[in-house]
Amino acid sequence: MNCKNCGTRLSDKAKVCPNCGAFVDDSSGYTLLAADDRYYDVYSSEKKKKKNSPFKNFLILVLVVLIAAGGTFLYFDKIQPALNKAPELSFNQGSGVINRNERVIYVLLDGNSNIQYIHGVSLYNYDRTEHEDIRESVSTDYEYTKNIDSTFRAIFFDMKDYNIVKGEKYTYTFEMQFSFNGSDKIYTYYDTVSFDGDIKDDASDIVFDHSLNEGSSSDKKKADNTEKEDGGNDYSFIYNSYWYTSPSNEENQRNISAFKFNKDKTYSVTHYIKKGDTDWTVSNENGKFDIKDGELILSIEGTFTPDAENGEILEKADGKTTQSLTARKYNSLKNTEDFFGM
Repeated sequence: MNCKNCGTRLSDKAKVCPNCGAFVDDSSGYTLLAADDRYYDVYSSEKKKKKNSPFKNFLILVLVVLIAAGGTFLYFDKIQPALNKAPELSFNQGSGVINRNERVIYVLLDGNSNIQYIHGVSLYNYDRTEHEDIRESVSTDYEYTKNIDSTFRAIFFDMKDYNIVKGEKYTYTFEMQFSFNGSDKIYTYYDTVSFDGDIKDDASDIVFDHSLNEGSSSDKKKADNTEKEDGGNDYSFIYNSYWYTSPSNEENQRNISAFKFNKDKTYSVTHYIKKGDTDWTVSNENGKFDIKDGELILSIEGTFTPDAENGEILEKADGKTTQSLTARKYNSLKNTEDFFGM
């Protein structure tokens, strides 16, 4: 018997032509196997699958592991650090004197307009960036100032309690935690300050911005739980500022005073006096005050009139109200000289 498709001689028992793959059975017609079907098993009617060798499977497994490992390394080494990278900040640091006699060490923040909050600052009395051991901080009692546009300017610590000795060398580290506008993440920064124990440079221009504290009463909105005084008036605004009297310049002598009122009904006043070309004479007094019948009564200096509606403190002379005190954010010699255009 010959194949009807290609003419190849077939055995009587053949069902498929071994040459062309055509079915021998007349009822099946001529079914040719295409080139892509050369592995087709006509006896089982299912495609045969090539089996990979164990070595090839091993190579595939190794390749998958390497790709996964490379992707993991790339994520943790490049992508994740980029996502969590702290914004760049630069600092200038130093030590100096503010308010004529207060010795401080400070860091001046530069390029920091995006900082929204300071979450805490700790001071260490060594270069923490070069030590693996973590000793306790010597202080967390920091202060800070802001620029006129409310960006943070300087962070400083008062050195009066640290036994700074003239002639000695000191190294301290600021550990600062900030968050930025538009983000809930808190980033930690370190900055090391080295200085001589003979702290005498005037740092007022660096630490303070000398700006007016305008709208002192509006800085804190009135709330239902605000402590009321003297007939239900809200006088909390008087605690938010240093209040400067009107500058006096008579007979070649300049005079001005700055008041600070505290919630415990105590106050301090700094007197600045300059005669001719001599240096400023600075003196301080402390006293107590009370608010009665709309008057701010001081135990030493006399009486002022607090205006709760406008957030002002008015001076009184000879029983009459004159001009208002000037609210400043900080008390410094530089602020005093600003009043006299110096």
